Amino acid sequence: MKGVITGLLFSACLVCFLSAPVPARAAGRYFEAEEIGSLLRYPYDNEAAAGWYAREANIRSFGAPGRGYCAAIHANASAGGRIISRPLAEPVPAGKYRLFLRVIGPTSPDRESIVRVGLGASRVEVAWKTGRKNFTWLPGVEITLAAPAASISLEAVQFGGRGYGAYTEPLNRSLWVDTIYLSDDPNEKEPPDYHQETARRAGLDAAALEARPVYRSDEPYQTPAPDFEPAAGPIKLQSFDGRKNLWPNSSFELGMNDGWAGKSAYAFTDADLDNLRPFHGLYSLKVPAVEPFSRPYYLEKAGVYTISLYARAAAPGSFGFILKKLADEDSWEKITIKTADALKASGQVDAEWRRLSATGNLEPGWYYLSLSGNGWVDGVQLEAGAAATEYAPRAELEGALRSGCLGNIIYDDGPLTLDLWFHNSGRQSRTARLSYRLVDVRERVVAEGVTAPVVVGGGQTVKRAVAIRPQLRGIFSASYGVAGRERPEGETVYLVMSRPSERPTRHELGANISFNPFELAVQSRLGLDWVLTCKTRELASAGEGAHPEPGVWNWHDERAALPAKYDMKLLPCFWPGHLPTFMVDPLETDKYRTQRGAARASRPKLEPWATHVGTVASHYKSLVDMWCIDDEVECSWTPDSYAPVVKTTIEAVRKAAPGVKLGLSGTAEFTEELMRYVPPEDIDFFGASAFDYYYNEA
Repeated sequence: MKGVITGLLFSACLVCFLSAPVPARAAGRYFEAEEIGSLLRYPYDNEAAAGWYAREANIRSFGAPGRGYCAAIHANASAGGRIISRPLAEPVPAGKYRLFLRVIGPTSPDRESIVRVGLGASRVEVAWKTGRKNFTWLPGVEITLAAPAASISLEAVQFGGRGYGAYTEPLNRSLWVDTIYLSDDPNEKEPPDYHQETARRAGLDAAALEARPVYRSDEPYQTPAPDFEPAAGPIKLQSFDGRKNLWPNSSFELGMNDGWAGKSAYAFTDADLDNLRPFHGLYSLKVPAVEPFSRPYYLEKAGVYTISLYARAAAPGSFGFILKKLADEDSWEKITIKTADALKASGQVDAEWRRLSATGNLEPGWYYLSLSGNGWVDGVQLEAGAAATEYAPRAELEGALRSGCLGNIIYDDGPLTLDLWFHNSGRQSRTARLSYRLVDVRERVVAEGVTAPVVVGGGQTVKRAVAIRPQLRGIFSASYGVAGRERPEGETVYLVMSRPSERPTRHELGANISFNPFELAVQSRLGLDWVLTCKTRELASAGEGAHPEPGVWNWHDERAALPAKYDMKLLPCFWPGHLPTFMVDPLETDKYRTQRGAARASRPKLEPWATHVGTVASHYKSLVDMWCIDDEVECSWTPDSYAPVVKTTIEAVRKAAPGVKLGLSGTAEFTEELMRYVPPEDIDFFGASAFDYYYNEA
């Protein structure tokens, strides 16, 4: 589905699917380091261990792809505990091999880390300086077995540093080893990739498996591969009927959403089309103060161009526009899209329509229009030449398909229709038909045709419901054009989904959503029930304005009440890591384990913290009956440094706001270790983040 999904909360990604043949690989053996010796298993770093132990590693950010554990040891281990071994069920034949080690860290080394691997009587050392923050194969080393090896051993020789860049980390220098791979080919460059490894270890024919798909963009999300090549081209800036204007739907006669979005969250609907005093036709666009911008269109020819529009405002003020150009077309596939200002103009406007214009050289490429100010806009015109001429739409007849729904979200229990719009800017009646094609995310055509004829009077805009949608759920692109002209002249991307249940359900969806009413409305229509922590900080983050000084409180009751207006529930956070100066209690940095290579430097002073959380919970208790103490705590706390904060919060809130529930958000192993200090029965609910091997960052 080639195009750009426009409108609130939608963005499109142009995906290129690449694959390569799978080369034949040498035979090899895998040995899990944590299975060498009878190691005790722990869900957390155990710096009191006398030697090697098995450390759970199916957690945030790094993840051990072998068997979910790694062998761990710290520099304070006893000399006798630094080597482990076990017999092999099947001896390794004599010969030359290539040995690879999969390790994590250290991220803060001052020397090499060294381990010694033994196979029978043969030994080989593997050394590395800086490790990555997820388990990664080190370059291989050659090992020669003069005789069959009936045992395997692992020895800690030197500790190069500490830290692996995520979660809480030991104070001591450490080694973490996940897997040993022994290749029969002494010249093998690298071990099989993760999917090939999984197949081999499951006893499958790895060579017969297709290669894992690789995508140029959004690779961690495994974007669906297209079944067919995209058939649609760009929506061009072009004119018809001998007219000069190149801009599509320049008088806003064809319904919303016509690809308009806001720099701040905003969902454009037909309600944003104003039929009072338009400059042209039946409608003008009421411009909200969100810096709205259009979808992009493609300009084919370089030259001198003039862009103009008409604007007015309820009260005198500044209004402006910028025609922006996509500066790097490859940036469509990145988080940050690079743009450049091509043409811009601004000026004072009042209750009467005023024309703003700008002229300059434009190169071929993608362009979109950005507006600033608060008022109304109409009569957009982009034309070749050094001056603005009399306004007219780009064609006598223009048409479009729209969803007619907030956020282009359609429920599947309604009629199988889309809204068909036509505008006739000529003087004579015209019979209009629209050519259309509907495709899904895999570029499969699910509907195609031409609408029945509609008579459109001169100077008139008409809207009809047309039953052209198939009975399918999913995300679809509707491209269209006036019959007899090249398609696409426009595109609407929409979602069809089941209507969210109004009855209680076993599972409910939530997300980090702000108190922006448009964002709440769209997320509610998508079926989300919960407004979660990260974007609601204003309620309780003392260091971000909620309680900046002793005795000073900033309340946001109207904001806290917004989710309920959209049938959503609220779960905010207290944020003990975001503190004003008067509440900061410095910590001895060597007392607590580090996070991401840095020590935890402070936590709240417990007495003012108790006052803070008790007062906040009591104030909002009619609006908020559940609070998370902190979010994703594995990122910023150690269990032992966090425990006093949890205990103090529980005691204060239970006293000040009885009945209000308190919970935690942390990885499973962090929570398990935290329960050494906090009784689990004191916690009302638990939360966590979970990540697979390929998507190892949040």
